[in-house]
Amino acid sequence: MNRNVLNFLRTESAERVSLYIDKANRLEGDVTLLAPSSQDLEDIKNAMFSNPNLELKVARLDVMKKIAYASNRTHYKDGTTIMDDISSGKIYRRPKSYI
Repeated sequence: MNRNVLNFLRTESAERVSLYIDKANRLEGDVTLLAPSSQDLEDIKNAMFSNPNLELKVARLDVMKKIAYASNRTHYKDGTTIMDDISSGKIYRRPKSYI
């Protein structure tokens, strides 16, 4: 898992995190999901709960797994991740363009 996703989840606005989750949900291809007891999933959950913009009460396991999976996918042209593109304002890239 890309560790930059934890900082992204802690600091970004609710709109940007929501956009990231939406793109992660629409990724296609061979998916390698983490075990429910994985430390990465615990880190993602803690990062999401520590963001005051999100106002979360519950963190869904399937969403956390998709966030971890999407954190390693890069754009086929320039090699940036989904969260890098969202942070820099490139929000209209299709999820299928991340390999």
